[in-house]
Amino acid sequence: MREDRTTKGIIAVLLLLVALVSFTAVGKVASNPQMYHHTIAALDQKEQNVLKLTAGATATSVLITLIPDDIATPLADKLADVAGYLLIVICAVYAEKYLLTITGFAAFKILIPAACLIGIYCIFRKNDWGKQLAIKLSIFALLLVAIIPVSIRTSEMVEGVYAESIEATMEEAEHAQEQVGSKDAILEKAKAIINNYVQAVAVFIVTSCVIPIVVLIFFSWVMRIFFGVTIPMPKARKRGRPAAEA
Repeated sequence: MREDRTTKGIIAVLLLLVALVSFTAVGKVASNPQMYHHTIAALDQKEQNVLKLTAGATATSVLITLIPDDIATPLADKLADVAGYLLIVICAVYAEKYLLTITGFAAFKILIPAACLIGIYCIFRKNDWGKQLAIKLSIFALLLVAIIPVSIRTSEMVEGVYAESIEATMEEAEHAQEQVGSKDAILEKAKAIINNYVQAVAVFIVTSCVIPIVVLIFFSWVMRIFFGVTIPMPKARKRGRPAAEA
């Protein structure tokens, strides 16, 4: 009996230490933006690229309207719509930046300490449901921290495939006036520029919006596998039938 209590006490102390270390040291590091220097640098670069494309798309849209007889006005309107889609990408980039530190804070300053405290309670109360909850919170915290870095790393791999195309489109954005506003600008060239913009925007939407959602769905599926535990509910006691009267 004493050995059992000693073992429980040691486990409780270890869980308390994990909670304290997670809340103080690990939580401080995980919520520090410097911890995600590489990831934030990649997001900053993407933000700059998207801003260049947005400015170039807006400028090119205005310049296309200068083509005589308004034959390119529908193309200009289409390019203006493309610039609007880029705002969605900008919002997604900012959201990823903020979520990097928020998820680290939530995981190591709230979820893991809470899981440890629940585990300590369950050690002495023999609560199986509480143990399952503690395990779920711990796994959820770790997966929560990994979602954004994994999605950004996956996005970088996809963007690397289209790096040359995006770079060419950005160069066109920087020299939009020379390409469209010159005297020899023609309708076919305007169409080619718009096609390049559409391709670049599609890549950024996939890497900034679609891939994070896919990663989130994948992690949700993983969590469902880990958390697919039936919570035991107390069964109602069956009342005995009254004895039959003689």
